[in-house]
Amino acid sequence: MSASKEEGESGQLWFLSWFGVSFFTVLLLVIVRRSGVWILGDDRVIYGLSV
Repeated sequence: MSASKEEGESGQLWFLSWFGVSFFTVLLLVIVRRSGVWILGDDRVIYGLSV
């Protein structure tokens, strides 16, 4: 097993873990928004911050 191969695998694992975390975060936000329950508070607060 060469060093370059190990570096490539670790980089791929890092990318996959980063993609997994990002996907899970987006999915969680979608589920929370569809359920109508905001962790940060009322929808008026969210709309006020986003506008």
